[in-house]
This record gives sequence, structure tokens and C-alpha cells, in this order.
Amino acid sequence: LGRFISLLDTVTNLKKDNRRGLYNPVAAMAAEGATDGDLREILLGLMGEAAAAWERLPLLRDAEIPRSILYAGIWKQLPAMK
Repeated sequence: LGRFISLLDTVTNLKKDNRRGLYNPVAAMAAEGATDGDLREILLGLMGEAAAAWERLPLLRDAEIPRSILYAGIWKQLPAMK
């Protein structure tokens, strides 16, 4: 989940970082030929790993709140990708 959030943060900060001349790993990936589709696949894979780990936890009480975040809420933060 931490890797997903870190990468999502770099995606959301890309334009601002470019304007300010700051290093952004997503810009570096794009310079090496990565596409929006590649980034989306990486994000999907990372979230899939986090969700699989979450589902293995023996939690019963109040599990719907974190589950909602993992499966729906976190994606609302993802900017529109081409």
C-alpha cells in the first residue's frame, strides 16, 4: 500500500513538479518510454498486492471501512490518465 501511495503521489504532483523544475520519478519513467497505461498497470499491480494481503488478515470487526478504501476510495485520488 505504501508503494501505491508513493507512486500515486508522484503522479498527482507531476505537473507541479515539472513547473517547479523538481525531480519526479514519473517524469523520469516517461522519459524512458513509460506510458500512462504502463503507470496504470503498475498502480493496479501494487493495489492488487495490497488488497490480497488485506484479505488474508483475520479481521471481522469494522472491516468494511478499510475494504471500501482499498477497493474504491483510493482510486478517487487518481487523476485522469489518458
